[in-house]
Amino acid sequence: MPAALYLVVVLLGQVVVEKISFKHMTSCRDELGRLISEKRCLTSLKMEGCCNLGGFSFSSSSLSTIWLSDLHSLSKMVFNCPNLKEISLSFSRQANDRTDLTTIVDGLGRSCPKLQNIHIASVRLSHSVVLALTAANLRGLRMLSLVLGSEISDASVAAIASSYSNLELLDLSGSSISDSGIGMICNVFAETLSKLLLALCPNITSSNLLNLF
Repeated sequence: MPAALYLVVVLLGQVVVEKISFKHMTSCRDELGRLISEKRCLTSLKMEGCCNLGGFSFSSSSLSTIWLSDLHSLSKMVFNCPNLKEISLSFSRQANDRTDLTTIVDGLGRSCPKLQNIHIASVRLSHSVVLALTAANLRGLRMLSLVLGSEISDASVAAIASSYSNLELLDLSGSSISDSGIGMICNVFAETLSKLLLALCPNITSSNLLNLF
């Protein structure tokens, strides 16, 4: 079993919640897959140091939260978690990362229809990934964070706005959106958005940011 494993079991009457965390996992994918699929009360999964995860299938009817960090060059990643509400995928910034995010996001849309919060941090984020996300039609989506995607543009903002107009949080830090994208955000999300994060977006001028206040 991977190092630094801990389980926390909380008993609240008849409710059992289990949380599991792995650090620096480099092997034991089969064992982990069985653990995830067999633990019917497992609701939260956090894995750090996933650089050697490769291809993996998450199959669980109980998981509601998945956080994976230090991901790199995933050959295949399948999420079959019908009750998943939150997912965080943070990739390493290595230039040779070959992960197909479009395929992963497309799979999320088909197999995780209850997603409310999505966070993806990757230099491979692009407009095609955004289009796959908007095609997923995740009606409950309220928090969307797509960070480090320099290929995310104003066209991406338009796609997000047309599909997910009820967002409460939007983070497009590190993207290439411009003042035009800011205008769309202000028009579409004026009534719903409570938090907007746009750090390190070089095409946004300081004068246009004043229009947000």
